[in-house]
Amino acid sequence: NRNGVLFPRKIGGNYRILFPSPCWETGAGLGWMPGEEDLAGLPRLCGLLPDMGAYEVPVRLVSKTGSSTPPIPTWPTAATNIQRAVDEADYGEAVFVTNGSYSAASDVVVTQFVLVRGVNGAGATFVNGGNAHRGFTILTNAILEGFCVTNGYSTGNAGGLYGSGGGLIQDCVVTRCAASNFGGGVFLSGTALVQRCTIAGNTALRYDGGGVYFENGGLLLNCLVVSNAARKGGGAFGYQKIGARNCVFAWNAATNAPAGEADRGDGGGILGYLATGVVENCTITRNTAYRDGGGAYVN
Repeated sequence: NRNGVLFPRKIGGNYRILFPSPCWETGAGLGWMPGEEDLAGLPRLCGLLPDMGAYEVPVRLVSKTGSSTPPIPTWPTAATNIQRAVDEADYGEAVFVTNGSYSAASDVVVTQFVLVRGVNGAGATFVNGGNAHRGFTILTNAILEGFCVTNGYSTGNAGGLYGSGGGLIQDCVVTRCAASNFGGGVFLSGTALVQRCTIAGNTALRYDGGGVYFENGGLLLNCLVVSNAARKGGGAFGYQKIGARNCVFAWNAATNAPAGEADRGDGGGILGYLATGVVENCTITRNTAYRDGGGAYVN
């Protein structure tokens, strides 16, 4: 690591950078670059802009119209399945997904330090769970950026997204997802971070955390949490630890529980149970509760 450039394998003579490097996608895009290669034979334009230096960070591409021809480095040869591209990516590489609605037999699981990006943002790149499974599981410092996750479902926890192990989820939309137990939209634990996201219209069908469920950790930063519902913590439920800064919680509801569930209806916006942490500089407005704490409830 010289001046923050991040050469992870330079001892072996590999001067390819990792994507968090300040040199990533900061080179000058020149007219000769399309169709040309870097010193390792990868396309000179793997990303939105060239990287500084003689090598590109390897980027795996996903497109609805790709041919799925390994090693999938160009749009015509792109994978059509997000999980396949993720599985082929090495530590410190990136997966770029272009416009379209993507579905699969199960959630996309990212288990290492890989960036998965919807190149044109959440308004153009959709992952549809088909009311059968969640959209993504983000673990071990993985980064998810620029997706709309919709129609996710879990018979347990995390209807839309599951984040843990330092995972980062940013600039995403999670909507119309449901979980039978906890975290209709998003389930967070440990040091997972969600920032600049909209979490709207999700439901925890039997238990808690319609929008977000915190299990002893996790942080929301600059997020909009609206119109979610659960037995407790319609917007968000924090067990043992909760974290939210600069967020808006609005129009969420803690509802009457299903038949046979007596403990119900508290914390329309946010509920903290045996929780430490912080809710700082947040707007909590127009939430409702069947019983106590229309805006917030702390036990």
